[in-house]
Amino acid sequence: MANDRPIESYIWQIIKAGLSLTAVILYSQVLGAAGRGSLSIYLLYVQVFLMTNEMFVGSALANWISKFGLRRFLPRIFLVSTLMLFLGGLLGSYLNIFSVDPTKANTGFSPILGLLLAWSLVLILQNVAMNYFQSRGDIVEKNKWLVGFEGLKVVGLLILIFALAKSVVYIDQILMVLVFSGILWVIVCTMRLISLGAFLMPNTSHEESIGYTWNEGMWAQIGQIVLFFIYRIPLFVAARWMGDAAAGILANALLVIDTIWIYANTMGTIIHGRALQFVDPEKQEEITLRFTVFSFWGTLGLIGAVVLLPNSLFTWVFGAEFYQMKSLVIQSAPGIIALALFAPFGNLFHARNQFKKLLQHHALGLGMMVLILIWIYLRIESVRFTHLIWSWNLALSVVMLAHIYGRKFIKKRNLNFILNTLLIYRLFRKKIRL
Repeated sequence: MANDRPIESYIWQIIKAGLSLTAVILYSQVLGAAGRGSLSIYLLYVQVFLMTNEMFVGSALANWISKFGLRRFLPRIFLVSTLMLFLGGLLGSYLNIFSVDPTKANTGFSPILGLLLAWSLVLILQNVAMNYFQSRGDIVEKNKWLVGFEGLKVVGLLILIFALAKSVVYIDQILMVLVFSGILWVIVCTMRLISLGAFLMPNTSHEESIGYTWNEGMWAQIGQIVLFFIYRIPLFVAARWMGDAAAGILANALLVIDTIWIYANTMGTIIHGRALQFVDPEKQEEITLRFTVFSFWGTLGLIGAVVLLPNSLFTWVFGAEFYQMKSLVIQSAPGIIALALFAPFGNLFHARNQFKKLLQHHALGLGMMVLILIWIYLRIESVRFTHLIWSWNLALSVVMLAHIYGRKFIKKRNLNFILNTLLIYRLFRKKIRL
């Protein structure tokens, strides 16, 4: 049985999210708004770099490792990532966007650029390790390692800020802490991978070519990029049409929504891991339908919990100017529930290497959002949050419907929603009695 216990996996994910938020709060406090903004832009560059790198290594790595083993992909990972880091360094130096004073000519390789490249390398190695655990269905262990990663970052920041009694902390010092913490994590995690035999050649035929995985990886990553656009385009539009303050309010609302989504994404990750372990299509589909119901009711419960929270709590945590946050999260409920339903199907398609199907469905949602935003731009004089939120809700709902009606399961013509709900209810009552 795969090591992917749903509740335990979710608890570890919540701990990870809490530690990640703690790290953000720590370096936000010492850097201030301007420094925090600059660091956010730098880390956004890293995110774009990683998304590009994963066009060639990483998008479907767990699928490939489960079939061919990790060792066959190590040369590709090394060569592609090295080339990408080299090109990233050249581009960063040429654009002169990482120097202390970007108005002056760049006289050399920026220390910040070097630290960002080192941080990118840490995240590339982390991605490889996490995909290895995913390929084994070891979701709980994977989440424990991610918690450890975030924990080391928090400890490093606490040492920098408090133990070293720094009165002024700079961005390069924050990045240095992140890099050193990441390197320590990589060393310990590599020892664990060695103990599991991750770098040994598996006892399978070596004759089958892995050349086709280049094409698969590109299709898989393009689909993920399109979905990323659906998630974040409203934030960009808010900044352009409503101002930076509106973008900040929406960004924090999306932070709350991302926290709610942890549950649905945990269920999806478990489906992905189990689908790689069980080759029987009917078994895969049965698991997917069962966990789709888990995902729906769990997400609905979390939305209900947010509804019960007083609005004063949001303004106390984030500030008085964020008084609209709770309203935005509640208005986003249709989109949140849509993702709770389509995340399990999306993970099954991913495990089955159905990347073109994912891209098609995501593109439908993005197309719907773009059409709505064009209409808003042409017809609405005063754009409000409601316009952006509902374009986002409709886009995610389109993806959900495309996943459900385009799934082409072998036997299951319906979702068995009521039956699976009753089975889950029985399981819940049994656990309560114990």
